[in-house]
Amino acid sequence: MIVTLTDLETKQEHQVSINVTNGFIEIGFTGFGEAEAEDGDGTPIVIEMVNGVPVVRLFHDINSAEPMTVRMDNARESLRIHHEN
Repeated sequence: MIVTLTDLETKQEHQVSINVTNGFIEIGFTGFGEAEAEDGDGTPIVIEMVNGVPVVRLFHDINSAEPMTVRMDNARESLRIHHEN
């Protein structure tokens, strides 16, 4: 699926590809990729579920095959601390 994302600063529109496959959501941006993909084929953001927890892998450096990995364990709503005002 291709969607349009508007830049908050420049108001320029950019195409974003979103692919949902078996166990993954892959997000790609025109002109951005990942080290081990051909130009135009990379998806530098990958989201997957691992043991019931969303895991986001960010391939933030085109020259490195190692992603930044963020596990969403601490984003569970059940862990919210309610503060007294």
